[in-house]
Amino acid sequence: MKRLVVVLTLMAAACGSGGGSPDDSVVSTVNPNPGYSVDAPTEDEMQEQFARTEAFAATVVGLEEEVAIGRIEEEGFIARVVARDGEYYAVTEDYVTTRINLVIVAGIVTEATVG
Repeated sequence: MKRLVVVLTLMAAACGSGGGSPDDSVVSTVNPNPGYSVDAPTEDEMQEQFARTEAFAATVVGLEEEVAIGRIEEEGFIARVVARDGEYYAVTEDYVTTRINLVIVAGIVTEATVG
């Protein structure tokens, strides 16, 4: 029994149960830094980004999958294959104006949409 208590005590000490963060620069999400802010894009900026992404997405339809993904990433967009040969994959529902969703049939991009 004493051995078990010693082992558990050593494990707790090794896990850092001292209460403080090992890195004092880490900000807790429970008590975030009140001076930190994120600049969200305006509606107009989002529409402009959507239009750029949509226009570029149209250029990869008909290309081989690897070529299309390479071009998408070279332009700074995000490529995501959402379907291949009739099988649609489970994907997140978040909307990203710089992401291009690809439908692939026989190795060729048949559809490219923003999101």
